[in-house]
Amino acid sequence: MDWASAPRWRLLTASSLKFHAWPGEEFVLVFHSASGDTHLVDALSAEVLRRLQDGPLTEETLWRRLLEQTGFSAEEFPLDRLQPILTQLEQLSLVERATA
Repeated sequence: MDWASAPRWRLLTASSLKFHAWPGEEFVLVFHSASGDTHLVDALSAEVLRRLQDGPLTEETLWRRLLEQTGFSAEEFPLDRLQPILTQLEQLSLVERATA
């Protein structure tokens, strides 16, 4: 695959996201300041959003950063498990495919 042309994902707006997690809980509250909406997402989805705060990433680069951050192996969290997470976050209007 030509990595220069690989699709990238980014946060939908440049507004800040605020996160709140409780110890021992698997869900995280995410406040999206641009819309005023608050979302309850799983911890892995919240980590995807945190990684995208640094700028647009290809799915593979995002996946590799998630593996580093979470300590999951590629067998525990294969690349194809990332797409449903991105689709869910896209439906919540938190992320989008970057066009350029």
